[in-house]
Amino acid sequence: MLNGKHSQCRCVAGSTCVKRIVACIATFVLCATIAPLHTVTARATEVAPEPIARSYPTQTSGVAGFGSPNDGIPWGLDRIDQRTSISSVAAQRSYTYASGTTGAGVTVYVVDSGVQANHSDFGGRVVNGWSYRADNAARLSYISSRNRYASDPDNGIAPCSNTYDFEDGGIRYQRQFNPAVFDGPSSVVANDFGTTDNDGHGTHVAGIVGGTLAGVAKEATIVPVRVLDSCGAGTLTMILNGLNWILQRHTAGNKAVVNLSLGFTTEVPEVDAVITQMINKGMIVVAASGNRGASACGTTPAGTLGTFSVGSTYTASVNGAFVDREPSFSNYGDCVDLFAPGTQIVSPWSYLHPENSSVVASAFATMSGTSMAAPHVSGVLARYLNTVSLSANADASVSSNAWTWTQLHATCNAVSYFSNSRVMQTPNRLLAIGAPVTTPCVPRNLTATPDVESATVSWSAPVAHNGEVPTYEVSLSPSGKSCVTTQLTCAFTGLFGDTPYTVSVITRNSAGTSNAAVTTVTPIPSVSQLEVVPGDGTLVARWTAVVGPGVTFTAVVTPGGARCVTTTTTCVFEGLTNDQVYNVTVTGENTVGASTTNAVAVPNGAPKVPTVVRTTTGIGRVSFRWNPIIGSVNPTYVLSTRDGQYSCTTTSTSCTIRGLTNGKFQSFYLSTRTTAGGESLTRTRVRVAAGFKVRQTSVKRSTRVSLTSLVTPISRGRITWRTSPGCRIAGGQLITPNRRTTCSLTVSVGASGGSPAMSTRVTLDIR
Repeated sequence: MLNGKHSQCRCVAGSTCVKRIVACIATFVLCATIAPLHTVTARATEVAPEPIARSYPTQTSGVAGFGSPNDGIPWGLDRIDQRTSISSVAAQRSYTYASGTTGAGVTVYVVDSGVQANHSDFGGRVVNGWSYRADNAARLSYISSRNRYASDPDNGIAPCSNTYDFEDGGIRYQRQFNPAVFDGPSSVVANDFGTTDNDGHGTHVAGIVGGTLAGVAKEATIVPVRVLDSCGAGTLTMILNGLNWILQRHTAGNKAVVNLSLGFTTEVPEVDAVITQMINKGMIVVAASGNRGASACGTTPAGTLGTFSVGSTYTASVNGAFVDREPSFSNYGDCVDLFAPGTQIVSPWSYLHPENSSVVASAFATMSGTSMAAPHVSGVLARYLNTVSLSANADASVSSNAWTWTQLHATCNAVSYFSNSRVMQTPNRLLAIGAPVTTPCVPRNLTATPDVESATVSWSAPVAHNGEVPTYEVSLSPSGKSCVTTQLTCAFTGLFGDTPYTVSVITRNSAGTSNAAVTTVTPIPSVSQLEVVPGDGTLVARWTAVVGPGVTFTAVVTPGGARCVTTTTTCVFEGLTNDQVYNVTVTGENTVGASTTNAVAVPNGAPKVPTVVRTTTGIGRVSFRWNPIIGSVNPTYVLSTRDGQYSCTTTSTSCTIRGLTNGKFQSFYLSTRTTAGGESLTRTRVRVAAGFKVRQTSVKRSTRVSLTSLVTPISRGRITWRTSPGCRIAGGQLITPNRRTTCSLTVSVGASGGSPAMSTRVTLDIR
């Protein structure tokens, strides 16, 4: 809902009197609410409702408080200076702090209901601050919200009673001032500096921060900023104007902590923006996480980026010993940064006036809630600031450095969660200061990322370091490899791709070692030293790799896409083209990944040679043609006579030889070679004579053959035919004998036109 009701029920659980009367506040039920935002104006008749912030006390049972000078200390103080839970014997509890780390010189702004400055536990360390009653816009904003309550209780602030809700034996307790007059004054109260507290909440919070008996930082300066009324409610304008007053008052370089034990149930961007400005000016902002038992994310200021958001703890007796637990009311999740004691906390109370009795001065009370947890952190951070120096240009690094210090000194894994079934939990980080170094906690979020025959191991630090910067020791089994580092990662190489490794990480400090965080990793197999041996139309790929169960290798040759899948380290590719450049890629793969290597290779077998060569003769020349060979890329063809007198080198499939003697037979040889240097193993021989076309050189015996079917001259001159004994010429025909032999056929041609006289002789095979 937009603006939930605010109700408080307080009762005295029992009177205490050990030279100082102590009031025990029994029940506080309070919730933060928010309504739509609006523009603030200084009119008491405000129409639009404002978001309302509430303080964060909650239910508790009363306990005894202080006597004088001091009959014990609040258990929260005892808890934060040690690693283990508190003693079950109150008299054995203690709080130790070093000289010079008491918060002296540090200003802590308590943004709350005011602080009772004259309480004896503050020793005069509460100085004048700010009050919404002295700010006209804030005052009118409050009056508007209170007036609205009668007609719109969901969006207004309920009027506060003059008596507290608690009683003791039928006796009720009055407030210091009547809230009907005090909370909404008819005019600005210029001399209100927040140094009174008509609620008690702000005084209780301030006492935890810096009370002499009850406080963490016993010499800190407390500045009250009254933004809540007598029942712990305040409008957005009241909150904003109070925070802006802090911003204007603060000088960069001064040491300051802002405590916000209040909040809204949703995000309020205006407040978030002011908090960011505070952090950027070097201030540390601490916020209570809230008491709804819900996630603190999406709320202001607990979920505001940069704040120290604090959840509550309580102690419970288990088998005679106290243990730390998270109460049901504490808001939780990853927007909460740490735990601090927040249940049954004894601290100063502003004013206690039983009916029909005298006023009790400088009383103490017991309260519970994340409101009580936050000031423990504010006090510790005030003490931390005693140990550092700030420059005049201090910025957000002050807060980030304080956070690093807080993580270093906090105690890890000390708190039992209220519910272990929640998806989001508050980091198990319990506030500590001055506690002894103890054995560290186990690293978190361990991961091992496989790579090629390697792995990178990463982890998160424990949520807290128990007082000392740790080292981490990482080991891999069965390799025997290890790594010692202060970082959060280690890399391992030289692993086997088919071997599962157990990874163990422990945290070590001077007090000992944690248990191990353990995981497993199987590296990706490596494929390396790829060698490709070329052959005649083949490539043989061999590589180095660890071969084991679950590892397969895939080799691919491109162009062409030939593929080989194997569990060995060899693949053979056939039917490739010689002199073609191939890319060979080998991928080794197991269930966790793959690695790849590649190489370039060229099959280098001897190229083939054309076996059929066609010729065309001319006067003094011969043209040769052949078909291209297959199995080689861009071969070169070489045609030449044996003595090299005539030759032709070409990448085409034809060649013309000129300057030949007509009629003279020449033997030409055709061979091939590749760009890689390979040469054909054979040559094709062609015998030809320029000027004549020899059609056939083999004739059957006892047959008649036309002379021109044997040899045809190119020239048109007069032709004379002659033959050797054994063959005869008659009627333009060659008459062959009836036996196997050879005959010579001589052809002479007279000059004609531009063609010279020429002759040739052809040897015929008579078969």
